[in-house]
Amino acid sequence: DRNSKAFKKIEAIERVLEEAKALTSQLLSLSKGGEPIKKVTTIRDLLIDITNFTLRGSGIKPIFHIEGDLPPVKVDRTQISRIIQNILINAIEALSGKDEKKIEVIAKKTRIPPSMSKFIEKDEVLEIMIKDNGSGIPEEILSHIFDPFFTTKEKGTGLGLAVSYSIIRKHGGHISVTSTPGKGTTFHIYIPVASETYEEEREPAINSETEILSGLKILIMDDEEAIRDFLYDALTSKGCKVDVAKEGSEAIEKYKEALSKGEKFNLVILDLTVPGGMGGKGVIMKLRDIDPDVCAIVSSGYSDTDVVSKYKEYGFADYLNKPYTLSLLYSTIAKIVQEKNIIH
Repeated sequence: DRNSKAFKKIEAIERVLEEAKALTSQLLSLSKGGEPIKKVTTIRDLLIDITNFTLRGSGIKPIFHIEGDLPPVKVDRTQISRIIQNILINAIEALSGKDEKKIEVIAKKTRIPPSMSKFIEKDEVLEIMIKDNGSGIPEEILSHIFDPFFTTKEKGTGLGLAVSYSIIRKHGGHISVTSTPGKGTTFHIYIPVASETYEEEREPAINSETEILSGLKILIMDDEEAIRDFLYDALTSKGCKVDVAKEGSEAIEKYKEALSKGEKFNLVILDLTVPGGMGGKGVIMKLRDIDPDVCAIVSSGYSDTDVVSKYKEYGFADYLNKPYTLSLLYSTIAKIVQEKNIIH
């Protein structure tokens, strides 16, 4: 129901998460730390979902040309999503003032062009093309668009496309661009086809998910009120007993109090970064001192940090990269409950 309180809060969380692509995250992506968390996967649904999400509210209806039998690729889905978003945001801006706005997303298996052989080791690649009929990029600018801090925007950081280039190179791929001023721009992304086969992860059925989650005692720590409210509504709707905290010290006190009453939390979801307060890394260290068996998920918009890429070394059971879907939230929790045999 689009008029329901829960739906409006879901919309609010989407806005918050979309705004979370901040300068700090971009600088982390360009740094040497934090390697991609790669998994063999198919990319069709990701392309469709992230394109529809990014173009939402722009008035532009995307045109998809995606082969039905795309090969699997070994990628960090969150980082690839960021690349697609960066390019689409540029396309939206390039289409400003145009009467007829057109964005095409094309994906196909192909062999690398000879000009790309020095960048990519494998012959077979997945090629993703994002085309717009916008204002285009002048030739004198084209060769600089992947340079860090190069921007023609008044309020731009010049990091968006530099981050995209850095990410795709860490995946063993390449990104290039062709453009004609006044006619439009096409970005070409090349990702090596995975040598491993893809086995679809089986998520618990909706009924069994509800059954698994119902009765779980969950503590949420996040500095964003909209995210706290969203997670509270999403998890209580599955029968969970939920408490919330806005920063680390409050979360620790609530965990201690529940433990002293014999009402231990089955799971804690911790935001990694809390401006002006204790974040997930500090909280999990203190919680493990209090309760060595604490079960926690780290949540972050920065997939590039070591705490996310090496979450188990920091004491977390799993991670959630923002933005994440309700389906992923539920299935991640259900997986932990089953793997750790959490009785509640």
